[in-house]
Amino acid sequence: MLDSSNNTTERELDTLFIEACLQADPQVVQEYADDLRSLLTKSSITEQKSFLKSFVKRLDVDDMEVKVYYTIPMPPYNVAEETVGVLLFVHLG
Repeated sequence: MLDSSNNTTERELDTLFIEACLQADPQVVQEYADDLRSLLTKSSITEQKSFLKSFVKRLDVDDMEVKVYYTIPMPPYNVAEETVGVLLFVHLG
C-alpha cells in the first residue's frame, strides 16, 4: 500500500523502523516510554487526545486487527532542560 502523504511504501517504512530499533539504546527507549506514560497519566483527557493526535497518523481497523501508524515524538537531541522561558500572562478584567 502506498502512503500518499509522502510516497513511501509500508515496506520501506517497516525497514526504516527496524533499522531505527536496531540503533536505539534500550535504556533510553525505556526511559522515554516511562516519561511518555507519566505525561499521559497526569494529563487531562483533552490533553491526552491532543498529544496522541500529534503523532498518530492513521488507524486501520478490520474485524480481527487494528494497525496504528505513527511517528514517535522525540525530545530534542542532547537537551537536558529547556533554556527559553515562557512569557508571563496577566489577565486583566
